[in-house]
Amino acid sequence: MTKKKNIAKKGENVTDDKKTVSQGQESNFVEISADELQQLKDDQAKSKEYFDQMLRIQAEFDNYRKRVTKEKADLQKFATEGIFSEILPILDNFERSLTVLEEHVSDENRKFFEGVELIYRQFNQFMEKNKVEIVKTVGEPFDPCYHNAVQQVVTDEYPENTVVEELSKGYILDGKLIRAATVIVSKALDE
Repeated sequence: MTKKKNIAKKGENVTDDKKTVSQGQESNFVEISADELQQLKDDQAKSKEYFDQMLRIQAEFDNYRKRVTKEKADLQKFATEGIFSEILPILDNFERSLTVLEEHVSDENRKFFEGVELIYRQFNQFMEKNKVEIVKTVGEPFDPCYHNAVQQVVTDEYPENTVVEELSKGYILDGKLIRAATVIVSKALDE
């Protein structure tokens, strides 16, 4: 295993099988043995393998980071779902009490009724602010993903399978259904 080093000086012409150095250029030539050449090739293959492995690990880490970020956002997004599910029956009772109160409003209790209405509006603004939407019902086509049909009625006022009455509201939290609306659906007239 001998190494021979040839250095071409400026002004000399040196010809090699792979490279020609002309005047004005300087070049280093190193002769290496077949074993050393094989070792270089092996080292290059290992280097490429390690680089590919590093790229795969980096891609896996990027995917992991994106997945964790999405899971964290989803957790934050729907952490309040349980709370809103418990609040919805309270909101239903609030609406029912407003309906009953409205029937009994007089000059004496008008301010009380208006105060209760104000609290109800604030409650609804709070829900909207937290991205809680009401499921559309009356006049909409029946959608089992958003509507829970408890009855069908024969009518010619609406096309078949259209929501004709809402018994309780449904709610969507930031695009996810947290409670389906309970509805009555139209049925076509039998002929």
